[in-house]
Amino acid sequence: MTSNAKNGYAMRVGRSAHIGRVVHMGSGGYIFTLSTFFMLSSVLMLALFFASQSVDLDITGPKLSHLFDDIRTDIVALSEVSLSISNDGNLTFVSFNERIPSLYAKPNLDNYQSFIEANYTARVGRSIENRRGSLAGADILLNLDRFALEIVPHAYAYTYKDLSKRELWVYPQANSSLLLSFDIDLEIDDDNVSVITDISPGDLPVKISVEYSNMTYNDTFLVSRNSTSTLNFSTPRGSVLLTLGNISMGSDFANSSLSLVTGGPYVNSDVSLTFNRTSLVTVESTYSAQIKDILGKATLDRRIWFAKE
Repeated sequence: MTSNAKNGYAMRVGRSAHIGRVVHMGSGGYIFTLSTFFMLSSVLMLALFFASQSVDLDITGPKLSHLFDDIRTDIVALSEVSLSISNDGNLTFVSFNERIPSLYAKPNLDNYQSFIEANYTARVGRSIENRRGSLAGADILLNLDRFALEIVPHAYAYTYKDLSKRELWVYPQANSSLLLSFDIDLEIDDDNVSVITDISPGDLPVKISVEYSNMTYNDTFLVSRNSTSTLNFSTPRGSVLLTLGNISMGSDFANSSLSLVTGGPYVNSDVSLTFNRTSLVTVESTYSAQIKDILGKATLDRRIWFAKE
């Protein structure tokens, strides 16, 4: 009995100890389970947060519009052209100032174009949708070679043959206002300049002032809007050709326009246009953005408000 009692006691003690240990482990397991639950909950919440952030990185709706607005603002800054708008009585003057050809505009814009296409393609591609579904992996392609600055509402454009900026154009678009005059100031970085003029008479007033190392040239003309007038400034490093009236832009022609081409020397150019005053004048930059994938492509003309009177 004693042995059995002892054994039984031992067994009871063993069971009690065992049960005690089970209870003890159960409490620890309970605590462990709660800790695990809270930890997993935290991980899940973090996962959901980062998932939402990942979705937020997709560029959709208004954010897509803001992206293109930012791009247009950056393009204007990198293009190295400045402008001003002023009024005097019933007249509005819009002036563009820059140095041509450009050393930095083309490489800067080429690098910027590569940056946008490399970093925003997937994000835009995930967000552009049409009736056939998401265009995942679509490409965003920018065409910056022929970006333009447009005078609104007068519908005149200031642009270039290409971003080397050896040739700039100022010309009317559809439903343009009547251009009242051109005022042109040039500084040619050369000397021994000779001038040859070939003027077609008309009713478009043009005032021109040209400075170079050894002299200054000033003149005023009334040129034809639909015929061609030229002023050729010849220098030892090449010529600077100013064309007025009817100008050639590749395969296109435009009246009441201006073309400035440098064949060598640098030129600081200030071109001012005069219009009848309206309630509000702005200058907007435009470029072509293309979203393209296997389903097709869409070309979007994008604008940004750049300056106002």
